[in-house]
Amino acid sequence: MKTISSRQLRHSQQLNSLSRLTTGSATDPDGSELTAERNVLVHGRLCLEVSTIASQWYCEKKTDLSIRHPKIKVQSLALESGTEGHEELSRDAVAITESEFEQALKQNKRVQLQESRFEATFDGVRIVGVPDLIEFHGRRGLLVLEFKFSGRSRPFIDRYVQAQLYGWLLQRNGYDVTRLVCAVCVIPHVDGANSRSSKLEMLTERGFLEDLTVAWTTARKKVSQHPMTNGKPLTMAEDGWTLHLYRYEESAAEKHLRWSFEYWFGNRDPVPTKNPAKCRSCPFNAAGACNSTLHSPDAGFKIRRRKGLIFVQAPWS
Repeated sequence: MKTISSRQLRHSQQLNSLSRLTTGSATDPDGSELTAERNVLVHGRLCLEVSTIASQWYCEKKTDLSIRHPKIKVQSLALESGTEGHEELSRDAVAITESEFEQALKQNKRVQLQESRFEATFDGVRIVGVPDLIEFHGRRGLLVLEFKFSGRSRPFIDRYVQAQLYGWLLQRNGYDVTRLVCAVCVIPHVDGANSRSSKLEMLTERGFLEDLTVAWTTARKKVSQHPMTNGKPLTMAEDGWTLHLYRYEESAAEKHLRWSFEYWFGNRDPVPTKNPAKCRSCPFNAAGACNSTLHSPDAGFKIRRRKGLIFVQAPWS
C-alpha cells in the first residue's frame, strides 16, 4: 500500500466516500522503501512537511525564525479558530483500514479521504503531507482540497504551493493525476464574541460541505476550458467562502521544491519578505527576533515573558 497514515485515516460520507488508513511502510512508485534520507538538512531536520515548505513562500525568514526561536510562543485567535474549523470539517469522518480503502479504489468507487498522511522522497529528502481532503474516482485523483481560515481570500503563492505539493505526493504514490485539480478553499474568520459558535454553525448547520461539493461538481464542467495556471486560477466565490482551483503541474511542484531545498541544504540564507505589511503583522518581529524587518510591528501585539519563554499575542482574530 502506498498511502500511509500514522494517524487515523478519515473519510466523509458524501459521494460514497470512505474513511482513513492505519499503518504500513511508505514506498516510492517503484516499490522501494523510503529509507534513504538526507541527514544534512539545516536545523537537523530528517524530513520536511509540506506546510513548512509552503510557509517559505510567505516569508522564508519567518519560517527560519520559528525554528531558531522555540521559546517564542505565538498566540492567536486566528490560529485557534483555524484548528477548530479543521476539526469540525472532519468531525463526521470515520476510520477504515488500508485494505478497505484499496478495495474501494479497485471497485472504481468515488471516495473522499480526509486528513490522511502521504509521503515520498525528492532529491533524497522525505516529504510528508496531510491534505485536508482528497477526492478519488478509483485510483484517479480528481481533487486535492486545502482549507484556509482567513479574512484574506486572494490566491496567495504559499497556498498554491501547498496544494500543488499535495498533488505531487499523490503522483509519487502511484495515483493517476492526469485530471487532478489542486484547490484552496478560503473560509473567513467570524469576528465577535460568538466567533466560534458562528464558525461551527457555518461549517455544519448551514451545510457547508454539501454546498462545496455542489460547487466543485459545477466547476468540473469549466475545468477543461480554463487554463487554471498559477497566475490565473479558476475562482468561485460563494456566500461565506472562496474556492481557487489550479491544474496540477508536476514541473511547477518540483520547481518549488528545488527552490525550497536551497535553504534546507544550507546553500543560502533564508530570504525575507519584500512586503512591509507582513513585517508589521509578524510575531517574531514583535518579539525583536528579526534583523531583516521592513516595518515596525503592529502596536497591538502583547508580549509576556515567563520562565524563559516569550508569549506573543496577536491583536487580531
